[in-house]
Amino acid sequence: MRRGLRSLIRIHLLFSGVLFNIALIAVLLLVGKYFYELRLPFSVLVERSVIRLNEKNPALSSTVKAGFSTLGVLSPEEYLYGRLYRIDPASPDWRGWGARPDRAFAAQAYDESGKPMLPVSFNPATEADNFDTGSGGSGLHRVDSVSGLHAAIAAASPGERILIAPGDYDIKGNIEIRRPGRATRPIRLMAQTLGQVRLRVSAPQAFLVRAPYWVFDNLEIQGVCERHDACEHAYHIVGSARGTVIRNNRLFDFNAMIKVNGESEKGARVYPDLGLLESSSLFNRTVRDTGNPVTPVDIVGASGWQIRNNLIADFAKGRGDRISYAAFAKGGASDTLFERNLVVCQLRVPAGGDIRLGLSFGGGGTDASACRDRRCEAEHVRGTMRNNIIMHCPTDVGIYINKAKQTEIYNNTLYNTLGIDVRFPESTAVVFNNILSGRIHDRDGGLSVRATNLVSAFSRDLERDVFHRWFRLPEAGNFRLVDGEPIVDKGTAKADLRYDFCGNPRHDGAPDIGAMEYGQAPPCMPLPANPGRRLAQD
Repeated sequence: MRRGLRSLIRIHLLFSGVLFNIALIAVLLLVGKYFYELRLPFSVLVERSVIRLNEKNPALSSTVKAGFSTLGVLSPEEYLYGRLYRIDPASPDWRGWGARPDRAFAAQAYDESGKPMLPVSFNPATEADNFDTGSGGSGLHRVDSVSGLHAAIAAASPGERILIAPGDYDIKGNIEIRRPGRATRPIRLMAQTLGQVRLRVSAPQAFLVRAPYWVFDNLEIQGVCERHDACEHAYHIVGSARGTVIRNNRLFDFNAMIKVNGESEKGARVYPDLGLLESSSLFNRTVRDTGNPVTPVDIVGASGWQIRNNLIADFAKGRGDRISYAAFAKGGASDTLFERNLVVCQLRVPAGGDIRLGLSFGGGGTDASACRDRRCEAEHVRGTMRNNIIMHCPTDVGIYINKAKQTEIYNNTLYNTLGIDVRFPESTAVVFNNILSGRIHDRDGGLSVRATNLVSAFSRDLERDVFHRWFRLPEAGNFRLVDGEPIVDKGTAKADLRYDFCGNPRHDGAPDIGAMEYGQAPPCMPLPANPGRRLAQD
């Protein structure tokens, strides 16, 4: 009897062990398949796991991180997050990409549809505005106080220019704009030169724009709220604010400097379409201590926006899911253009357990009730990303396509990012002429058509990655050529590909791959030429 019982126990244990091992192998295969389909380096997978663990158990996370660092899977943090340089876009004498004191624009023109027309070049000598600042006149209103600014905005007429006198202005409540301009006669609110006027904002938003055809030039706007939750936007553009233009602005220390969304007016939902954000700098000087969305350019539902020639940097989110984006358009938006932007996920603010992505159509998705069509079958339609440089986003992708149809992604340079994701069956994209580290990945049913891309494997070792075979000092934004053989004249031609990141023409019918065209004019330097010491050496 006892022998029979023992035999049954042995058989049971044998089969239980076999079944357990089969189940364990199946689980491991499923986990392995999941991680394989993500196509991420092992060090990045470990890093993301540590970030998620930190949300639940910080003490255990620190122990695990120290163990992986000892094994060499994770590098020391100052190296892990890239070579950072002591450069400051808030400096009054900044001469890098984005807003600059030596940049000026003529009066904004619009086409017949009300869309802002773009200048051909960025040369201040050809774009300088020659308006009379001496004698005043019927079209020029001067203000030198916050109360005067409120009064001038409340009484503004089409074609008027409101010139703010040099100085610091404390903005303690929202400035609401309801007086409409016209496409033929926009209203222009401006400082004569960037840096002369500094608006210090201790309110949820500086400007709440509800009226069409306003132009904002040369303003510096800083959020100074003690609680980061309290400083949300420099500009909140809603409803009827069609044709809003923001040029040569320096906007910093907000959660979402530019917020664009619809608003109910007379029973209908109205969206501020056809806006332009140009030649501006958007960045934060610290991690934003908030669980609110952190995205310097946050467009929901509005269509036809142009985002060009801007610097977007250091947009870390410190609480909640800790995921942030440089810029996105979503919520049923369409026809958005991102071009000639410099995105640096980590410029002066190193990562500390957060995840930063570059440009996106679709972002993290939108609740159907907030979408333009109230369905959100597609987050975005007919978006274009071209001639952008996206750098130092080592914990996620430089370009993220989430339920976005008919997307074009071409002639971008992505350095020290995980590449491009095209995600979900609704997403379709044509991807060509790009230079990138990482990979181009169709996730969860997304579909991309690819041609003439130059792709290098993601590497933590920035001094030895393949980008250094092609460019002089890519980690500092110096993309001048060392070896142009795989780049020059190797791209696919496209009719509307007329200029490069620097504004140099692409006219020979054989474009170079990446954001820059190497030909007659030397490539520009989007970051200052002498940035100083690396933080990793301090």
